[in-house]
Amino acid sequence: MVQTVAYLKEKGLRTEGMFRRSVRVQITKDVQKLYNLGKPVNFDLYQDVHVPAVILKTFLRELPEPLLTFRVSQESINNKMSASNLACVFGVNLVWPRHGSISLNALTPINIFTEILIEHFNTVFGSRCSPAQVTP
Repeated sequence: MVQTVAYLKEKGLRTEGMFRRSVRVQITKDVQKLYNLGKPVNFDLYQDVHVPAVILKTFLRELPEPLLTFRVSQESINNKMSASNLACVFGVNLVWPRHGSISLNALTPINIFTEILIEHFNTVFGSRCSPAQVTP
């Protein structure tokens, strides 16, 4: 995935619709097969910057669990890692400033945001309904 992200950073950041467009399923399968065989992928051959974007999204979607796992905080009785503790650890690894280091003033909102994601993962990530169907 390092190669995929590097390619996107180099050639895709100014592409309109990045991460919103799809590519042919067979192309996705072909690239996945190359990666699964440990072979490098030359994305220039596809002449479509949406290919690596789809590959990245597919990789993340096909993980056995999401990056913010379902059992992140459910074992807190044993491991003492409550949603709040996890937020303190992971928040600064999910969000950081463009330049310099995170100020102490920024830590609290970042941690609160991350804690909300952890505590309400099912609501945030599990909804299959349209935004109009979601009630506040």
